[in-house]
Amino acid sequence: EDGWGYSQACAVARDALDCLAEVRRRLPMEGWCSEHIQALQDASQVYKALASWVTSGDDLCKLLKRRIDLLEPAVEQLSPSAFDWLCKELRYELGDAYRDMLEIKIAQVDSHAKRVPADKL
Repeated sequence: EDGWGYSQACAVARDALDCLAEVRRRLPMEGWCSEHIQALQDASQVYKALASWVTSGDDLCKLLKRRIDLLEPAVEQLSPSAFDWLCKELRYELGDAYRDMLEIKIAQVDSHAKRVPADKL
């Protein structure tokens, strides 16, 4: 046992996310688009790394949702003609997060841990 656990991982993640938020504040999309997007992608990867410490499907979905909420606005702001490669990277990462979330939700329904309301079918 090296003494590391979820609370220590959260503390490190919080520090990293705070630093990346400062980078995004100092390097706004206007004028620093590539760098700003890289900081968003780095923050998304912090959440992805934190997911390895989480065991609950609901908590994993919350981390995935944070990644999605971080990246989706950037895709909507970017011009695909000017930033084609960045749009593709962000859409790939979003697709990855949505797929992971779907797999968790399907596993929860299949295991009867969650019920799907009739109005959602």
